[in-house]
Order: sequence, then C-alpha cells, then structure tokens
Amino acid sequence: MCPSRRCTGRLPTDVPAELLERMQTVAVESFNALRLRDYGRVDLRVTAAAEIYVIEVNPNCYLERTGEFSRAAAEAGITHDALIARIVELAQGRYTR
Repeated sequence: MCPSRRCTGRLPTDVPAELLERMQTVAVESFNALRLRDYGRVDLRVTAAAEIYVIEVNPNCYLERTGEFSRAAAEAGITHDALIARIVELAQGRYTR
C-alpha cells in the first residue's frame, strides 16, 4: 500500500479491492451514523494488518480545488465543477420535496 509510514494527504492507488470495499463501507457507515447530509470527508487509517480506524469525520471539509475532498473526487473522475454542482443539487433536493 503506502511506501512510507506517513501517508497523510496521499491517495494510494494500490489498495486491494476487498480492503477498498471495507474502507468504503466503514466511511459510509460513519457518515450515516452521524446523520450527515450531502457531503463530508471521512479520514481513515489502515494498519499493516488491514484494521481500519476512523480518525475523523468532517461534515464541512474544504472544497477548494486542491483539497483532499476535491482531489479524491478527481481520482474518481469527477471534475471540481461537477462536484460543486452535485453538492448544490443534493442540498436543493431537500428543499424541493
């Protein structure tokens, strides 16, 4: 996974599929447990034994183009403009129901 012991701020690309799925599940469950809406950033740490720890759930993370949230979206193929548009769309959806 991470070549050094310090990977803060990095978006590793060599995460095994099974571990990635577990990490995504933990992140979504953490987000839902806190009853968050629209967007947020869940910071995880994974041990060498593949134990997953939630470090922080940030319901109001930075949305600048170079921030972790935007960089992660870009890695998923979502442009910054599309990311912001989707957040606005989700928020508007709550008020038009």
